[in-house]
Amino acid sequence: MNSFPWGGIKMKKQLVLWVFVAVLAFAVCAAAAEKIYFGDVGQNKIRRCTLTGSSIEELVTTGLDAVGSIAIDRAGGYMYWADWGTSSITRAKLDGTNIFTLVNGLSGPYGVALDIPGDRLYWTEFSSNKIRRCSLAGASLEDLVTTGLNHPNGIALDLDGGKMYWTMGALTGTIKRADLDGTNVETLVTAGLSAPMEIVLDLDGGKMYWTDLATHKVQRANLDGTSVQDLVTTGLDLAVGIDLDVDAGYIYFSDSG
Repeated sequence: MNSFPWGGIKMKKQLVLWVFVAVLAFAVCAAAAEKIYFGDVGQNKIRRCTLTGSSIEELVTTGLDAVGSIAIDRAGGYMYWADWGTSSITRAKLDGTNIFTLVNGLSGPYGVALDIPGDRLYWTEFSSNKIRRCSLAGASLEDLVTTGLNHPNGIALDLDGGKMYWTMGALTGTIKRADLDGTNVETLVTAGLSAPMEIVLDLDGGKMYWTDLATHKVQRANLDGTSVQDLVTTGLDLAVGIDLDVDAGYIYFSDSG
């Protein structure tokens, strides 16, 4: 099993839930029928519930070791997840059936993001310090970024802008972005970061939001990294996951402590 301190969340559709869980990791996605999908590393399960946290269902209960991010293909009816314990990326139907391993033999896969129109799946690998992609069927694997990385964690895509954003670092944190092919890497934020985890984009608002597990904060900045703001600085133990309900004006995040 690859060594990694914590897990994180990833969501679809800008519908989110504020959750505190006594497990090692928490991975969330809002998807069809307004469900939240989450990975529980402590119990090695993928579950789902309503947006209010009720009606919890167990979807995947075998074959898991350390689930990282989960990404949802709402239209296609699939969920995708990284598992750094099994060194693989896997796909299943939203009800947990038809489980299929897309890529294995990886080195610490954690963050995942989907480009459905482009038929691409992007992910980070914290042990090999790489960002990679493949087709949604697991073919045509490409290394996109292989230098200048130190423990990459969360990843988010701006498909219209042709950019990917990622967090990295376990003690000294950084947020970077690059073109979707891995070129033109830019450093956006370094000051004040320690262990930034998940990242989400508000493209219409021109903002990126992230959690920092070590500084116990939720923060945001402009998409170019300027104007960093502390949003939540108290009451957090191990902030990991984050997403937005832009229409309602809410930030939702998980705390794995």
